[in-house]
Amino acid sequence: MPSNEFKFWMDESIFTKLPERQHGLPKRLQAMFPLLKDKLKQYEWDKEVIPGIRSIAAPGHTPGHTAFHVTSGNEQLMVLSDTTNMPALFAKHPDWHGVVDADPVLAEATRRKLFDRVVPDKALVTGYHFPFPAVGTIVPDGAGYTFVPAA
Repeated sequence: MPSNEFKFWMDESIFTKLPERQHGLPKRLQAMFPLLKDKLKQYEWDKEVIPGIRSIAAPGHTPGHTAFHVTSGNEQLMVLSDTTNMPALFAKHPDWHGVVDADPVLAEATRRKLFDRVVPDKALVTGYHFPFPAVGTIVPDGAGYTFVPAA
């Protein structure tokens, strides 16, 4: 788990920063993380987590939100995580701000940065909530982008 994400969720002051209706998740995480202390390993952004998988800073959805660049030989895959949880909307309109993003302006900047990174290489992408087949490419489309599912 990214160390800054861990610190964010475990900080007791999070309850003063979030509206009460959003306290459920941090309460569950603060109860669960200590139980996983022997299994949960923290890492820093922009480091190889395991051979062939590098963590990529992708803040906005949460302060420690992370994408992953996976490589095998000449092949690569960018796991966008929740950078664009609905590609039909947030790829086409990267300037739209989702209510689920902790920092919507930063989330938009991160979307654009990651999309601009994968477009020139025609790298495969996937994300946590992408529709089947859940892998494809990102291509420029006017002021936004389009997710093109793999054939």
